[in-house]
Amino acid sequence: MRYLLKTKFFKNFSSIFFAQLIYKGFAFGVMIFLARYLGAQGFGEFSYGLSFVWAFLFISDIGLSELFIRDVAADKKLMVKYVNNSIALKLCLAVASYVFLAILAMLFCHDGVKFLVVMILGAAIIIDSNMYFFRCFFRVQEKMHYEAALMLVEIIFKCLILIIVFVTSWQISRVLIVSFAFLLVSAINLVITLGVFLFNYRTGKIGLEQKFWGYLLANGFTFVAISILGPINFRVDVLMLSALKDDIASGWFSANYRIIEQVYIIPFTIAIVSLPMFSRLSGSKNALLSRFNKLLVFQVLTGIFFTLLLFCFGSYLIKIIFGQEFFGAAALMPALSFVVLPLFMKPLFEKIIFSLHGQILLGLIYGGGLLLNILLNFVFIPRFGVSGASYATILTEMTIVILSFLVVNNRISSLNEKMVIASGDDLPGIKEL
Repeated sequence: MRYLLKTKFFKNFSSIFFAQLIYKGFAFGVMIFLARYLGAQGFGEFSYGLSFVWAFLFISDIGLSELFIRDVAADKKLMVKYVNNSIALKLCLAVASYVFLAILAMLFCHDGVKFLVVMILGAAIIIDSNMYFFRCFFRVQEKMHYEAALMLVEIIFKCLILIIVFVTSWQISRVLIVSFAFLLVSAINLVITLGVFLFNYRTGKIGLEQKFWGYLLANGFTFVAISILGPINFRVDVLMLSALKDDIASGWFSANYRIIEQVYIIPFTIAIVSLPMFSRLSGSKNALLSRFNKLLVFQVLTGIFFTLLLFCFGSYLIKIIFGQEFFGAAALMPALSFVVLPLFMKPLFEKIIFSLHGQILLGLIYGGGLLLNILLNFVFIPRFGVSGASYATILTEMTIVILSFLVVNNRISSLNEKMVIASGDDLPGIKEL
């Protein structure tokens, strides 16, 4: 069994990793061309729009994807119940989320172009939320080569459509054209993903079980809060730089973070593959602890390596990749590179805490981290400028990782070695439904 688990983990990891590698590589190239195509101010406006709507990727999902993976990975008998009810619930959430986004955009986006960018990218992000949910079906089945193939199809369409945008003359704002292109890509990929899903899942129907909907909403709320709060600090930095400095400052900061995102593929991929495995092993202390420790050591070592790499050479990458207009951004990388190590450790802590039903504690940690980041930005940005946002993010992410480690240590220590893997009827809140 141990050999089988290792083989399955490696197969899933390698499938997602190489797909992510290709996807991130092309996506990074797209961002480089966007930065040059839009300029520092236009790229700042586009980054503002992405940061504004980004949270709706999770609001429109309300945590269903993570809850689906955790519970169904522990007991496959819950598959039909989850899928049928989640599809119907997500349709309702999509409509409600877009209405909520429109209200927020009218309140906070007083610039006409920024308002339109937010509304267009908001529609794209809500479509993406539904697409990602259908891909979770393959994560639960631990057949992640399907998801890997769909990711490659997604980036192919994104590149093709954006190439058309780059080589064609348009009479309206470039940032609006790019936003429309992202919306078109999202719609195409949802149709393709849905087709692959329906080919593999043919026994479903729309489910309207009110009690189960209540369970999903009550438990999913914590997951969506974590999904938003976990990676939100960078988005907060961009928004606060735009408000306290200008769009050029947010564009410079975004350029640096785009570099860091490319190495984030490793911890992100391991986290994707780890959640269903941790959920299956959550009743066996030794097996869970063994897998977790090995993965944590790997994350720490690779995190240190990439921290040193970006500290030494990140500034040169900024100058070479983004061009002369972003030369001022190069000075930020040596400091910001220190955020890499906590970012490598954070996803692994998050997934094991999920599998051990500690999401409420994690939500409190992430919420406290957000408040800390906002406070530090108000203190550091006026005093240190763009570099202040870097200092705020580094201190916040380090604090979150330390607190998460303490939670993981407490949760694993409290496990009973004789526990057995829970069945669906034993999962909290499901038996009575």
